[in-house]
Amino acid sequence: DGGDSNGVLPASFHGAHVAASIGASRNTANQFGVAGVTWETQVFHVRVLGLMGGSNFDIQNAVRYAAGLPSTAPNPANPPADIQNLSLGGPAFSQSFQDAVTAATQAGCLIIAAAGNENSSTPSFPAAYDNVVSVAAVDFERQRAPYSNFPPSVDLAAPGGLAEGRVVGRREAH
Repeated sequence: DGGDSNGVLPASFHGAHVAASIGASRNTANQFGVAGVTWETQVFHVRVLGLMGGSNFDIQNAVRYAAGLPSTAPNPANPPADIQNLSLGGPAFSQSFQDAVTAATQAGCLIIAAAGNENSSTPSFPAAYDNVVSVAAVDFERQRAPYSNFPPSVDLAAPGGLAEGRVVGRREAH
Protein backbone atom coordinates (compact mmCIF):
# COMPACT_ATOMS: atom_id res chain seq x y z
CA ASP A 1 0.00 0.00 0.00
CA GLY A 2 0.99 3.61 -0.35
CA GLY A 3 1.23 4.09 3.40
CA ASP A 4 0.60 7.32 5.25
CA SER A 5 2.48 9.71 7.46
CA ASN A 6 -0.28 10.49 9.96
CA GLY A 7 -1.92 8.94 12.97
CA VAL A 8 -0.74 7.09 16.04
CA LEU A 9 1.13 4.41 14.07
CA PRO A 10 2.09 6.06 10.77
CA ALA A 11 3.29 3.76 8.02
CA SER A 12 6.86 4.44 7.02
CA PHE A 13 9.20 3.29 4.35
CA HIS A 14 12.15 2.69 6.67
CA GLY A 15 12.85 -0.74 5.19
CA ALA A 16 12.95 0.73 1.67
CA HIS A 17 15.33 3.42 2.91
CA VAL A 18 17.63 0.79 4.44
CA ALA A 19 17.50 -1.32 1.26
CA ALA A 20 18.50 1.75 -0.75
CA SER A 21 21.40 2.37 1.63
CA ILE A 22 22.52 -1.21 1.09
CA GLY A 23 22.20 -1.35 -2.69
CA ALA A 24 22.58 2.24 -3.95
CA SER A 25 24.75 2.55 -7.05
CA ARG A 26 28.24 3.92 -6.52
CA ASN A 27 28.73 7.69 -6.62
CA THR A 28 29.56 7.98 -10.32
CA ALA A 29 26.42 6.12 -11.38
CA ASN A 30 23.71 7.77 -9.32
CA GLN A 31 24.83 11.45 -9.29
CA PHE A 32 23.74 11.86 -5.64
CA GLY A 33 27.09 11.27 -3.93
CA VAL A 34 25.80 8.16 -2.21
CA ALA A 35 27.17 4.65 -2.49
CA GLY A 36 25.58 1.59 -1.00
CA VAL A 37 27.58 -1.09 0.70
CA THR A 38 27.00 -3.62 -2.08
CA TRP A 39 25.99 -1.97 -5.35
CA GLU A 40 26.59 -5.06 -7.48
CA THR A 41 23.80 -7.06 -5.82
CA GLN A 42 20.16 -7.41 -6.66
CA VAL A 43 17.71 -6.16 -4.04
CA PHE A 44 14.05 -7.01 -3.86
CA HIS A 45 11.84 -5.40 -1.29
CA VAL A 46 9.06 -7.18 0.63
CA ARG A 47 6.81 -4.67 2.40
CA VAL A 48 5.12 -6.08 5.50
CA LEU A 49 4.15 -3.01 7.52
CA GLY A 50 1.55 -0.90 5.76
CA LEU A 51 -1.21 1.61 6.35
CA MET A 52 -2.53 -0.11 9.48
CA GLY A 53 0.78 -1.58 10.61
CA GLY A 54 1.32 -5.32 10.36
CA SER A 55 1.52 -8.47 12.42
CA ASN A 56 4.07 -11.11 13.31
CA PHE A 57 2.15 -13.39 10.95
CA ASP A 58 2.76 -10.94 8.07
CA ILE A 59 6.47 -10.68 8.87
CA GLN A 60 6.91 -14.44 9.30
CA ASN A 61 5.30 -15.02 5.93
CA ALA A 62 7.60 -12.44 4.35
CA VAL A 63 10.64 -14.24 5.81
CA ARG A 64 9.38 -17.52 4.36
CA TYR A 65 8.44 -15.87 1.03
CA ALA A 66 11.87 -14.26 0.60
CA ALA A 67 13.54 -17.60 1.35
CA GLY A 68 11.46 -19.28 -1.38
CA LEU A 69 9.56 -21.35 1.20
CA PRO A 70 5.81 -21.98 1.25
CA SER A 71 3.94 -18.94 2.54
CA THR A 72 0.58 -17.25 2.06
CA ALA A 73 1.91 -15.49 -1.06
CA PRO A 74 2.95 -17.11 -4.34
CA ASN A 75 6.65 -17.89 -4.65
CA PRO A 76 8.67 -14.78 -5.55
CA ALA A 77 9.41 -14.02 -9.18
CA ASN A 78 13.03 -13.50 -8.11
CA PRO A 79 15.27 -16.32 -6.93
CA PRO A 80 15.18 -16.80 -3.17
CA ALA A 81 17.13 -14.22 -1.19
CA ASP A 82 20.59 -15.10 0.07
CA ILE A 83 20.37 -12.38 2.72
CA GLN A 84 17.34 -10.90 4.44
CA ASN A 85 17.48 -7.57 6.27
CA LEU A 86 14.73 -6.97 8.83
CA SER A 87 14.69 -3.29 9.79
CA LEU A 88 12.00 -3.73 12.40
CA GLY A 89 11.54 -5.16 15.85
CA GLY A 90 9.55 -5.54 19.01
CA PRO A 91 9.77 -6.91 22.53
CA ALA A 92 7.80 -10.15 22.18
CA PHE A 93 9.24 -13.62 21.46
CA SER A 94 7.15 -15.78 19.13
CA GLN A 95 7.92 -19.46 18.64
CA SER A 96 6.26 -19.45 15.21
CA PHE A 97 8.45 -16.49 14.17
CA GLN A 98 11.55 -18.31 15.47
CA ASP A 99 10.43 -21.34 13.44
CA ALA A 100 10.14 -19.19 10.28
CA VAL A 101 13.65 -17.80 10.87
CA THR A 102 15.02 -21.31 11.44
CA ALA A 103 13.38 -22.58 8.24
CA ALA A 104 14.76 -19.64 6.24
CA THR A 105 18.29 -20.11 7.58
CA GLN A 106 18.10 -23.84 6.89
CA ALA A 107 17.10 -22.91 3.32
CA GLY A 108 20.34 -20.93 3.05
CA CYS A 109 19.36 -17.37 4.03
CA LEU A 110 21.46 -15.18 6.26
CA ILE A 111 19.07 -13.07 8.34
CA ILE A 112 20.14 -9.72 9.74
CA ALA A 113 17.97 -7.58 12.03
CA ALA A 114 18.16 -4.29 13.88
CA ALA A 115 18.89 -4.57 17.61
CA GLY A 116 16.47 -1.68 18.21
CA ASN A 117 16.47 2.05 18.79
CA GLU A 118 15.16 2.45 22.34
CA ASN A 119 18.50 2.79 24.22
CA SER A 120 17.65 -0.42 26.07
CA SER A 121 19.30 -3.64 27.15
CA THR A 122 16.03 -5.49 26.55
CA PRO A 123 16.28 -7.90 23.61
CA SER A 124 14.29 -6.98 20.52
CA PHE A 125 12.88 -9.57 18.14
CA PRO A 126 13.61 -10.73 15.47
CA ALA A 127 17.19 -9.59 16.25
CA ALA A 128 17.34 -11.75 19.39
CA TYR A 129 16.13 -14.95 17.72
CA ASP A 130 18.59 -17.81 17.22
CA ASN A 131 20.30 -17.73 13.81
CA VAL A 132 19.79 -13.96 13.35
CA VAL A 133 22.68 -11.51 13.16
CA SER A 134 21.73 -8.67 15.53
CA VAL A 135 23.11 -5.24 14.59
CA ALA A 136 23.44 -2.24 16.90
CA ALA A 137 24.49 1.28 15.88
CA VAL A 138 27.61 3.32 16.56
CA ASP A 139 28.04 7.07 16.22
CA PHE A 140 30.66 9.21 14.49
CA GLU A 141 33.17 8.53 17.26
CA ARG A 142 32.55 4.77 16.95
CA GLN A 143 30.79 4.70 20.31
CA ARG A 144 27.37 3.16 20.88
CA ALA A 145 24.82 5.53 19.36
CA PRO A 146 22.72 7.04 22.16
CA TYR A 147 19.51 5.48 20.81
CA SER A 148 20.92 2.01 20.00
CA ASN A 149 19.86 -1.01 22.00
CA PHE A 150 22.60 -3.01 23.72
CA PRO A 151 21.28 -6.44 24.76
CA PRO A 152 23.64 -9.42 25.04
CA SER A 153 22.23 -10.75 21.74
CA VAL A 154 23.99 -8.00 19.69
CA ASP A 155 26.47 -9.58 17.27
CA LEU A 156 27.96 -6.48 15.66
CA ALA A 157 27.62 -2.72 15.38
CA ALA A 158 27.64 -0.51 12.31
CA PRO A 159 27.48 3.23 11.63
CA GLY A 160 23.97 4.58 12.02
CA GLY A 161 22.11 7.88 12.17
CA LEU A 162 23.62 11.29 12.65
CA ALA A 163 26.08 12.59 15.21
CA GLU A 164 26.33 16.32 15.84
CA GLY A 165 24.99 17.03 12.36
CA ARG A 166 27.62 14.87 10.64
CA VAL A 167 26.88 11.77 8.66
CA VAL A 168 28.14 8.73 10.52
CA GLY A 169 30.85 6.80 8.78
CA ARG A 170 32.23 9.69 6.72
CA ARG A 171 35.64 11.05 7.64
CA GLU A 172 36.12 14.78 7.91
CA ALA A 173 39.28 16.36 6.52
CA HIS A 174 41.62 17.72 9.20
